[in-house]
Amino acid sequence: MKKLFILFALAFSIPAAQAQMLGKNQVNYRADSLRGTLSPLRTCYDINYYHLDVKIDIDQKSIAGSNEFAFTATQDFNKLQFDLFDNLKVEKVVYKGIDLPFTREYNAVFVTFPKAVKKGSKDKFTVFYSGNPTVAKTPPGMVALFSKKMLLAIRLFL
Repeated sequence: MKKLFILFALAFSIPAAQAQMLGKNQVNYRADSLRGTLSPLRTCYDINYYHLDVKIDIDQKSIAGSNEFAFTATQDFNKLQFDLFDNLKVEKVVYKGIDLPFTREYNAVFVTFPKAVKKGSKDKFTVFYSGNPTVAKTPPGMVALFSKKMLLAIRLFL
């Protein structure tokens, strides 16, 4: 019975392990590094809250809106990074009534402020965006359902 359980566990862990391998694809490596690394551009501020204003067009499967980032500076900075999937276009970034320059690399957006934001200060900026979000193949509730079925199957084998 233990051998069957081990075989069952291995069968489900091998595909998950293979999905983590990047191989020679350096584009994935750079995109993953930008999203997953806690760089100074991501840790220079702590979010106090987000204020979302989103319009949904069901027929076009698109969204448009804004996200206000209210934050506290954890160090002096004049540039920061936030993440937004690249299927959503950043229209503009507004800070104290002015449009800020920004650049984008994969899902990372880099915003440059006109002068240094000082450590400890509370501030905010607003990002305006639009695009077509990715449609989920498996709704989030289904993942939990599959997980419960997996646990039940494992218990039956024990």
